[in-house]
Amino acid sequence: MTCVVIDDDEGARAKLRALLTDVPWLACVGEAEDGPSGVRLIDTVKPDLAFLDIQMPGISGLQLLERITHTPWVIFTTAFDQFAVAAFEIRALDYLLKPFSASRLQSAVARAREVARSQRPSGLIERTAAALRNEVPRQIFVRTGTSLLALAVASIERIDGSDDFSSVHANGRVHLLYRRLVDFAHVFESAGFVRIHRSHIVNTAHIAAVRSVDGGRMEVTMRSGAVVVASRGRASVLRQALKL
Repeated sequence: MTCVVIDDDEGARAKLRALLTDVPWLACVGEAEDGPSGVRLIDTVKPDLAFLDIQMPGISGLQLLERITHTPWVIFTTAFDQFAVAAFEIRALDYLLKPFSASRLQSAVARAREVARSQRPSGLIERTAAALRNEVPRQIFVRTGTSLLALAVASIERIDGSDDFSSVHANGRVHLLYRRLVDFAHVFESAGFVRIHRSHIVNTAHIAAVRSVDGGRMEVTMRSGAVVVASRGRASVLRQALKL
């Protein structure tokens, strides 16, 4: 497989190139330091995979994806974790938050190799345009084995967070994602999701009942039967969302 590295930080490009030397089946065939030159690079060398920063001079990594004519697989490499949900909606293969380790890169490129063997990237430009309009995504992509599963946002009952990981509960299953809870909270807020605790977001459409408990908190029963508790500080936000 061939790849390119597009990042405005020379040090970040050098580090990534060095890490890629340990991947014998992946050849780096070019690099660019900004969005416009990244567009030219991708359309000229037509790589299988692009390691792409998001915030760059000229045009952003997301805008770059709107302008290319050749469609590679994409792994985002960025220091800004607020773009994680947009990256998922675009169906990026992975999202590496700087600084990332060699082992984290190895898992990302192994994933790229497996997916590229059986699939071709498609619909990238259309999904990028939707993300740039800052719409609430209708679906996110979760991993099941070696496949990416499109999961309707409306089917998500709740999301629990712990450190850098989130557990998405939907359709009776739990999907563990390498994404912080705050990434989902901001994007899904206008779709009826409410952060009721530092560790919990719930979809109000899936709430079966609520009741007050000690200290101003609220106990929330979901339609699945799951029970989560809204903290005292977030209970008022939930009441407002439910118009109680």
